[in-house]
Amino acid sequence: MATPKLVLIPGSLVTTSGTYRVMHSTGHLGDAECVLLKDTVLPRCGKDGCQVTFTLVTPHVSEDPDFKDA
Repeated sequence: MATPKLVLIPGSLVTTSGTYRVMHSTGHLGDAECVLLKDTVLPRCGKDGCQVTFTLVTPHVSEDPDFKDA
């Protein structure tokens, strides 16, 4: 079974640190990837009418239980 993708919208709080794909609905900017840290509030796009989504691509190693202190 595939793991559901984490998709966030502006104003949301990042729950998982990692690399996210950023997509703008109006297409005025191409898709991009950025690193977002847990507990960051996601920004809105300054262009009117543009909806932005942030999709988790790869969680940061700090989110992997195998790398947590025992």
